[in-house]
Amino acid sequence: MSNVLRKYVRRILTEELNSITRANGDKEAWEIEWDGDKIKNARKIIAHDGKINFDSISFESDVDQEKIEAAQSAGEKFTTHSRGMILAKIIEVENTAGSPGVRAAWPGIEPALDIVKKYWEDSINWPKPDRTGRGEATMNMAFDSIIPAEEPDFRVVKGGESYSIKHFMKKTASVKNAGDPTPDILDALVELAKAMKTDIFLEAHGKKNIVPTNESVFGLFVKLTKITGRPKGGMQPVDFQQYCEDEKMAEPDGGFKFSKDEIKEALKGLKLAILNDHSDRGSKGMIVFRGWDPTNISFLPKGDDTSAGQLKIRAIRADSRVEFCLDSATTTFEDALARLGNPHRIAFKRSLRKNKKAHVPNEKDFDEFVEDMPIKVESRRRKVRMHRRRR
Repeated sequence: MSNVLRKYVRRILTEELNSITRANGDKEAWEIEWDGDKIKNARKIIAHDGKINFDSISFESDVDQEKIEAAQSAGEKFTTHSRGMILAKIIEVENTAGSPGVRAAWPGIEPALDIVKKYWEDSINWPKPDRTGRGEATMNMAFDSIIPAEEPDFRVVKGGESYSIKHFMKKTASVKNAGDPTPDILDALVELAKAMKTDIFLEAHGKKNIVPTNESVFGLFVKLTKITGRPKGGMQPVDFQQYCEDEKMAEPDGGFKFSKDEIKEALKGLKLAILNDHSDRGSKGMIVFRGWDPTNISFLPKGDDTSAGQLKIRAIRADSRVEFCLDSATTTFEDALARLGNPHRIAFKRSLRKNKKAHVPNEKDFDEFVEDMPIKVESRRRKVRMHRRRR
């Protein structure tokens, strides 16, 4: 490659052309020149009388330059969008009338969400790297924050406030608590196990009792799930429903050996514990982004029963995490609990038990039957057919 061509390629790799759209619909073209990870120059391209002129972007002070570079760095950390497109968004926010600009001082949670809805709506759906949630780029570019190395996802520089950020792509989507479960979550799971009367269930199935403690509770739910029929993994809503509808947990009068109200209260306690996650690091609650609608954002404060009512439990996983979703989902522990005692479902379950087919001899039965018989050459399938005819 010639030196001239090499210089030309290098220039292409260090400069980008980007288009941005203002709030009033006007479109602008910008040329951005990079110096490593820093912005060396940014110029707006203006067409006038058939000629192209350039207006250099100006910053009021070095502080503004630092803010823009911090916003650019946050964008590159929390999204896989191109550097040029991230900068185009920054330029747009900086130049929009009424905007507080990028990395603005924290105004409080509700005013902050209004700013996001008004000036940052398209950034919410930017593509994201693995193990990063949508919305994290938006919050950390929009406001002066400490870029977190661990949970919670968003930390305000002044005041010590922090927030967990969750994005639910669909009404039925679910997310997981991040990191190791906190003592509050473990305590809530222990209370749920006690409300479910797991000791009665294990004894009825001839299994050794596992006393629910913070150390054993996740293993306990895995054990219960195996008994209900799932060979591995944590407890899903269908497993929870099978547990509750197990014949050995039924009372003769049609009731249950556990209290539905106690389980319901324990599930609420688990959701409150999820909202309180990372409160030891200043977390005030959860910022929730819903679907692709950038204006559908809300805040669920910790310790609030109304906030807990907007969540449902989706799974207690084998990897020591709790999966939860919005209250619009229907495949949840809460919905399975609500279905218990439904007279139509009870009649259906009784009809299944009444019409249950008689035991069909299987290969194990056959092996016991022909153990001392000199049958060696017929196929196993034919042996079973022979055995069934004799029965």
